[in-house]
Amino acid sequence: MKTITVEIGGRSYQVEALPIRKARIWRQHLEERMGGALAAFREVGALAMRNFEKPDELLVGATNTFLQQFGNLFTTVVKSMDLIAECVFEFSPALAADREWVEEHGQDEEMTKAFIQVLALAYPFGSWPDLVKSLGLWARTMRTSSAGPSSESGPTSSAEKNVPPS
Repeated sequence: MKTITVEIGGRSYQVEALPIRKARIWRQHLEERMGGALAAFREVGALAMRNFEKPDELLVGATNTFLQQFGNLFTTVVKSMDLIAECVFEFSPALAADREWVEEHGQDEEMTKAFIQVLALAYPFGSWPDLVKSLGLWARTMRTSSAGPSSESGPTSSAEKNVPPS
């Protein structure tokens, strides 16, 4: 079973990955707790996949979505440290057993780092930054492939082909 070590308040804790069913329930609880923020991001994500006639329509749509969801977003942000701590304690029996001490001696920054490590166990996709990059590339590919063939092509050289993507 995969484990990670988290450090809070000068103590180290071993956190084990949850079995599938328990991990599913934990992820559902996470979504419920973060629901307001997630709803806004889902709506903006749906907007990003649409084709707009004018370039600024995406920005207007995203701004309107965030304004409509502002209360949910604000509440989630204000409560975020408590939400993060609750999620970590729910995931780890070792941390939950020492909750009093952790809350007395730990720092919010340490809990946030622990939460990020717990996310890696709950969503074992590898590196989060790599996952985000992959999803971004996939979304661009889907948009490009559905847009149809392009009639514009510029000159290419063999030197350009050997340059790795940035």
